[in-house]
Amino acid sequence: MTSEKMDEILYNYFQNAMEENSIYEDLRHEKNTIEKDGEVYEGSTKKALLYQLKQHNKLDKKRELTEVKKYVENEIIPISMIEKNELEELREMKEFYWKIFKYYGEILKTDLERFEGYSVEDSIKKHKKEKVKHIYLNSENEDEDIEEDVFEVMVNKYLSHTKTKRKLSTATLDDYSPSYYLVNEVFQNKKLSKLTTKDLEYLEDIISNMPTNRNKIKITRDLNIHQQVEFMKNILEDRKNKIFMKEYEKINVISERTQNKHFEQITGFIDFCSKKYGFKTPLNGIVLQRYRIKSDSSTERLLLNDDELRTVFNEFDYLNKKLLFTLKNDPLKVYGIFLTMFLGMRPIEAGQLMVNDLKETKDSKGNTIYYLKVSKENSSGDEELDGVKKEKTDNTKRKLPLTEIFIKDLKFLEFVNKRKKEKQKFIFVDMLKDKDIKKEINNTVRRCEDTFNSKLKKLELENLDRKSFYSLRHSFANKIKHIPKALQDKRGESLMGHTGATDSELFNRYGNRYFEPDFLYEILVEVKYDDFDFSNIKKEVEKLF
Repeated sequence: MTSEKMDEILYNYFQNAMEENSIYEDLRHEKNTIEKDGEVYEGSTKKALLYQLKQHNKLDKKRELTEVKKYVENEIIPISMIEKNELEELREMKEFYWKIFKYYGEILKTDLERFEGYSVEDSIKKHKKEKVKHIYLNSENEDEDIEEDVFEVMVNKYLSHTKTKRKLSTATLDDYSPSYYLVNEVFQNKKLSKLTTKDLEYLEDIISNMPTNRNKIKITRDLNIHQQVEFMKNILEDRKNKIFMKEYEKINVISERTQNKHFEQITGFIDFCSKKYGFKTPLNGIVLQRYRIKSDSSTERLLLNDDELRTVFNEFDYLNKKLLFTLKNDPLKVYGIFLTMFLGMRPIEAGQLMVNDLKETKDSKGNTIYYLKVSKENSSGDEELDGVKKEKTDNTKRKLPLTEIFIKDLKFLEFVNKRKKEKQKFIFVDMLKDKDIKKEINNTVRRCEDTFNSKLKKLELENLDRKSFYSLRHSFANKIKHIPKALQDKRGESLMGHTGATDSELFNRYGNRYFEPDFLYEILVEVKYDDFDFSNIKKEVEKLF
């Protein structure tokens, strides 16, 4: 293996591991959990991270290759997700051990910097008595001191309130938390009740000019947030004047979508706290809203139109000459495309489907409808698989009926029955001895997406940088958006598994007759892509049985 290839593999590991709420972070969180003085500290908390960094720094100072190799083999490689065949060659290179060791140190440091985005250590919180608060009514006297909890407690109360009200998953709440801590980072040591409208206008400016990966990249990670933003503003000013510094070419402002997320989350947090603690809100109906860009999720990913999808089906080798091989060895790569294009299923939802998630029911005329039950429920009967599946929110739970393309062309019923005869619990993932099934699901989904994305990059498509496997879901959303009855009664949002704008009765849809498979089938049967010929795929699929 060349040094360049080694650097590419390790840099990809580093970049992926730095992403919040990634598979890598879940593995690291589990690996770094410690027990100290009879208390368990989860791997993303301050106590655990400080412990891990201390071990890492000891080795870093000693500079003993033998001990570093042992640390890498025991602590890093098991959670690196580097392919086995690549590891065999990498282990022959001394530089591999030093580089991945150094990368891991940077990852741990970054984890420590953002640890406040995770849950408070239960071992501390459960023994802490809540302070008695005296709530004052709003007063014209600005000097009046409002009694409020420490910032971290206020955040946790809001998260608890939000989780109950909107039924969000822990992963989603973890994604929201960094927005709240921005307030504390910008206005250190200032009580929330003392923030003014002018303060929030300044916060708007900060968020609108924050650089991406600001606490990860070397050039900005040692700066405070005010210095980071000033640095970013100078770069933008230079670019406006046609001055482009090569060392800064990859530094950009956070995306509009991320800005919007911060504005929305901070607004909700401050509004909640003003009511909870009885202070006058500094929000005025405009602050933290003026920059918001009203757009749909396609601001991040664009759909693939029918012409582009035809190109995909014509050009991708694993959908043509290697189709049968792929169906036998990695079927999600093929079926996953159709499940997303025609049912709007998320990749992870498809990857964790169990064979018993294929159900059947009758419509009003007595016709049989087959459907896939999308939920975190363990339908296998194997208690060891409890908790393996996950949901983004409660609203992702739904029943998706199979249309003719799945029944006739893709022989999906036969495929699932084949998996049942093979004594498999999952439709697309094999349960192998001594294998972590969660990791296997994630790896299978990752291969499905990565293979598609790598092939897509070789096509000459417009706005290619904003198109990926997930664009197939946007293509599906675009189709149902043009079906009037999908919009009239919210069945479109039900099919997408989106959280509704309200908690109206319509959105208590799981088990609601109107969102049962026969009613959803009426929508899905109208999802069509122009001039698609699946005869070749149908012919190859038949060879499986």
